[in-house]
Amino acid sequence: MSLDHRTIASVRFGFGLTPLETGPQDAADLMDQLRRPENATLIVPTQSYATRLAQFSKERRQRKKQLAGLSDKAAKDLKKKFQKERQSVTRKLLGEDTRSLLVQRSEGSGFFERLTAFWADNFAIGRRGGLIAGAADLPTYETEIVRPHVMGDFSDMLHAVVNSPNMLKYLDQGRSTGPNSAVGRRSKDDVNENLAREVLELHTLGVSGPYTQDDVRQLALLLTGYSFDRRTGEYEFNTQIAEPGMKSILGKSYGGPRPEPRHVLRFLDDLALHPVTAEHLAWKLAVHFVSPKPSPSLVAHLKSAYLESKGHLPKVYQALLEHPDAWSPELQKVKQPIEFVIALFRASNRSFQDLNNKQTGLLGKWLKQNNQHLWQPNGPDGWPEEAGYWINSAAIVSRFELSGRLAQDLSNMSKYDPRRLAEQVLGASLQPTTAFAVGAAETRADGFAMIFSSPEFNRR
Repeated sequence: MSLDHRTIASVRFGFGLTPLETGPQDAADLMDQLRRPENATLIVPTQSYATRLAQFSKERRQRKKQLAGLSDKAAKDLKKKFQKERQSVTRKLLGEDTRSLLVQRSEGSGFFERLTAFWADNFAIGRRGGLIAGAADLPTYETEIVRPHVMGDFSDMLHAVVNSPNMLKYLDQGRSTGPNSAVGRRSKDDVNENLAREVLELHTLGVSGPYTQDDVRQLALLLTGYSFDRRTGEYEFNTQIAEPGMKSILGKSYGGPRPEPRHVLRFLDDLALHPVTAEHLAWKLAVHFVSPKPSPSLVAHLKSAYLESKGHLPKVYQALLEHPDAWSPELQKVKQPIEFVIALFRASNRSFQDLNNKQTGLLGKWLKQNNQHLWQPNGPDGWPEEAGYWINSAAIVSRFELSGRLAQDLSNMSKYDPRRLAEQVLGASLQPTTAFAVGAAETRADGFAMIFSSPEFNRR
């Protein structure tokens, strides 16, 4: 297979080709995508985290007043009513968030959106991290914490994530208490190592990184004090639970007689520029975008760019695009379900903005059935990269059925010819067997379904 740079740029570094857009032609076009000022603005704005939390807090205060003085039975019945109302509001918000996310991914700058999704997955949180009932605040984690730092320094993104109330709540950091802190000396509360372990193991150095259990423990002690205000949802440093004294982590000393946030930030800055962090992030980028088994040459090139630029991410993206492996004609990755859905809509020239709440809900249900619940990753390690997790006989059937349903919507549109569409959305990856199957299909709808369920369309 010989793929041109246009096909690779759109499929490997975006969400696929469309019949109406020429798409990026090369590395220069992809870098230009990243620099667009509109990347920072959501195409379909949604409620901010602060607005959601303020509304939820207001409702909670009002309901507390309504419950006051009621009998146990009356209070129980009213609580059930409140719960149903909150679930309804949450479903509505999550539906709007789902539509907003799908619109952003499909109509925004493809490479920027892919990178945003990549970093959000590197710092994955799940429903347990929600401060608002039903976790309706989780979608704002990506838009307000991750997205603003995609074109900045990794250290700044790491700061923002570790300071995020969602991450602190998800990993139970608010309960972590230093044994020699003011609270720790008079209580049985102890240090929680969740955040410390994930920062080292998942966010930076990797599972095989050069840290020990003692490093995890010492970092957990350094992180005590990191908490959040449940009323405002804002990060706060609580000196009453912070462990005083020096901590030795990865061979260096951090802390002081009086705990301060700057001690943590100093460690995070050092961690961000650790050579093993550079290598681990380089490997993850290479695996996500290029190959499940990237070449040592590609990983080394990305690592070098990372360290030379002191973790300035655009320099790393540029290094990725300038390496020959990035333009290898073999599509070695499989589209994850959400990537498949976005590519499907783009290829059929449909907009997620046209979907009603029910249709959006059905898409969300399909994603969940295919192991990719939008707001609920498997765990803090995010979504698997292995093709086998996403593609099996049941998944192939499910993708074919979804392709068929969408194809039925297209079958009455005379401007679409399946054979021509195959050339437009598969580009140079179109194989003779697929071209024949599309041309030999009994109906136009079958022809469209053949395109969308083809191996070429499901790879990136």
